[in-house]
Amino acid sequence: AMSDVEVVTDRFTSADHARLMHTTTAIDANQWLSALSHDARSDLIKSTTTWELPAGAVVYAADDRLDSMLIVATGGVRTVHHQDGYEFTVDLLGQGDMCGLIQLSVRAATATCITTEPTTLIAVPATRLADLCDQFPQIAHAMTAEQHAQQSRIHHVAAEIAYTAVP
Repeated sequence: AMSDVEVVTDRFTSADHARLMHTTTAIDANQWLSALSHDARSDLIKSTTTWELPAGAVVYAADDRLDSMLIVATGGVRTVHHQDGYEFTVDLLGQGDMCGLIQLSVRAATATCITTEPTTLIAVPATRLADLCDQFPQIAHAMTAEQHAQQSRIHHVAAEIAYTAVP
């Protein structure tokens, strides 16, 4: 009898399609994640969430606890360092660039991240990031190098501030 049958509709909405396209585009634009196998990329995409933010939104502030790596899908962000009452841009990031949790051993943000225009970010949770780094050591090494480069830029900006503040 028809009353014994449960009908389940699993509709793929236009919002679902847009999210999938943003995520795929961001991963394709990332120099390390784009090299993953099809299966690894599919698994990664399933674990992500999408953040839609307006221009000028604070994504995270310095010293915030980070729980996700963020990949810029559309739009852009800038990371800024505050010191001695000044705000200095450390980095400008666009499609495919990563920010947030880039090194699993560093969970506190070292700079503030602000959107420069309406921006879509793809969030990869820390647990999935850890699995990815275990599976693909080259990604872990690349992310560590990126974290060191960002730290170097922050230290460079801090040194410039200190130098210009000297009477």
